[in-house]
Amino acid sequence: MHNAVAQLLTSSEAAEACGVQRATFTRWVQRGLVRPAYAGPGRTGARLFAPEEVARVAAEQAADTEETTDRTSSPKIPAGAPVADGAGEVVGTSPEAPTSPKSRLSEGASS
Repeated sequence: MHNAVAQLLTSSEAAEACGVQRATFTRWVQRGLVRPAYAGPGRTGARLFAPEEVARVAAEQAADTEETTDRTSSPKIPAGAPVADGAGEVVGTSPEAPTSPKSRLSEGASS
């Protein structure tokens, strides 16, 4: 039994494995999204988590993050593409990609 407990993860270790803050992981536990393998006595008792449960939650978190990123990321607009106003009238073209401050400094030195 002692060997099985030694393999369990603390809340901090589980949160790190999921790529979130410990407070976020604790909220997931309170909402029932993560099931502890062991819960100490009391409302604030220590919680320990099976590596398989943490791996499941981490995989779900990664999938949710990827889905959210796909939905919220802005489309890439190529430089020089037509830009329209709210009425659909073309009012210009998209700007060139910005240059880094370092490259602008070296351009200024060569002029």
